[in-house]
Amino acid sequence: PNSTFIMPFIVGVDHSEASKHAINYALHTLQKPKEEIHFVWCFKPLEAVTAPHAVIIPSADQQKQWQQTCEKEFVSFLKETLGDRFISAEHKAHLAAGDPREELPRVAVELKAHTIVVGSTGKGALKRAFLGSTSTSLIHHSKVPVTVVRFDADV
Repeated sequence: PNSTFIMPFIVGVDHSEASKHAINYALHTLQKPKEEIHFVWCFKPLEAVTAPHAVIIPSADQQKQWQQTCEKEFVSFLKETLGDRFISAEHKAHLAAGDPREELPRVAVELKAHTIVVGSTGKGALKRAFLGSTSTSLIHHSKVPVTVVRFDADV
């Protein structure tokens, strides 16, 4: 039998318009029939806070509540962005705790994805030097190919 295995790809998702643009690009340009798209939202876990005479460490319950809040926000964003395409056997959602520059490649390798798709706002060299750029980091460090979808709010 001649069966074709279609590798999935992932789309890094956040709150941005650039992210919405990347999702739409992935759906309309990259996705082949029956190919899975894995939407991955990376969130920053709660961290300890240092006060003058104490260190406040978030409890396991607080971490769980924070993760549930992030998950609700993620699902809401996907529903808003995908509309009636939200419920599809080919669309999977993943919440990952940590920095997207580390988590997106990790999830891509874990899922055997053929590419990572991310949006870019095109911060410019100066802002990128000080703030860092997820897309630039992924291009330079990911073992999985990266597609950067440029979004320019001025266009």
